[in-house]
Amino acid sequence: MKISVACYGVGNMHSITKAVRLTGAEVRVAKTPSELFPADGIILPGVGSFSAGSRWFVEERERVAERMREVPVLGICLGCQLLLDSSEEGAGRGLSLIPGTVRRLSARKVPNTGWERVYTRGENMLFSGIQNGEAFYFVHSFVPVPANSEDVAASTTLGWDGGAVSFVSAVAHENIFGVQFHPEKSSKQGLRLIGNFVEYCRRVNLCR
Repeated sequence: MKISVACYGVGNMHSITKAVRLTGAEVRVAKTPSELFPADGIILPGVGSFSAGSRWFVEERERVAERMREVPVLGICLGCQLLLDSSEEGAGRGLSLIPGTVRRLSARKVPNTGWERVYTRGENMLFSGIQNGEAFYFVHSFVPVPANSEDVAASTTLGWDGGAVSFVSAVAHENIFGVQFHPEKSSKQGLRLIGNFVEYCRRVNLCR
């Protein structure tokens, strides 16, 4: 199994590549969009700004997005946001693999940093074997807002005295998945989620 990880200069490469290798998969670090292919699966890592991440794809955006529809893709934090069309954070176009936009988190404290519970909606292979409401680690100021409610895979609620706010914490559309939290920093449940993604890539590859 070959999993390509996009290296666009703003991601946490060490943690995510280490986590993928623990699943037994081979990791390919792609320094250009064309180096993402061929692959059995693609991971777009997190940390960084939307505009900086989108610049990495700008010259090959349409071609890369089309090819991504042919293989499983997992976006993490910033990588999740890049799956959508655009962001309030700044200029740049996303990959438009999931219709929607990225908006600033409306919470008492931004950025939201720490462990928060994630509640899944329906069946989702990413969360197989993970208890619903398990906590994952977040570091973010913006959140994905899919245009279609059926693309919402999980949500999280931040609560405090006198108020609360809910936001989308995972998205899914066909073979495209995104999580706003950092599974590579989320202990055993995070490694399980990454393992689930690699296993899904393996099953898809066997069916080709």
